[in-house]
Amino acid sequence: MNLGPLWRPYLTFNSLTRKIYYVILASVKDNYLTVIAGDFLLSIEEVVKIGKLFSFYGSLLTERQQEFMQLYYYHDLSLGEIAEQQDISRQAVYDNLKRSEKALKEYEKNLELVKYYDNIEIQIDRLGNVVDQISDKLNQEEVNDLQGIIERLKAYQKGELE
Repeated sequence: MNLGPLWRPYLTFNSLTRKIYYVILASVKDNYLTVIAGDFLLSIEEVVKIGKLFSFYGSLLTERQQEFMQLYYYHDLSLGEIAEQQDISRQAVYDNLKRSEKALKEYEKNLELVKYYDNIEIQIDRLGNVVDQISDKLNQEEVNDLQGIIERLKAYQKGELE
């Protein structure tokens, strides 16, 4: 089978499953793709969720788990690349990542810090909307004070102020 110049890997996003797939394109005919090989990569939602959990609970993982999580999720290295770099098997990398993900999810299940953080963010946004709605009934100084309080709350929540 001669695949010609189209034989190269692509990433594609399936909006129905909301997952990213790695595919090798074989041919294009009438705007349809023929795929000769494909592999599920990651759900975008899962990557964001794990990243958020790692930002909250990453320091509770071992140094090795932290290193693997950073290489895989932040530096976008494949299992094979991490395995080669660490001189271990791909399976060992995979197992380490799965244990780390499980631990992060377990921390959230017990502590609910991410849930708490997200709820605070929602309430601060709601407060901002209320201030916007009533701002015409207040003098400018009061509006500025309320907006300043909201900005400080947002900064506290993001850890930018102490």
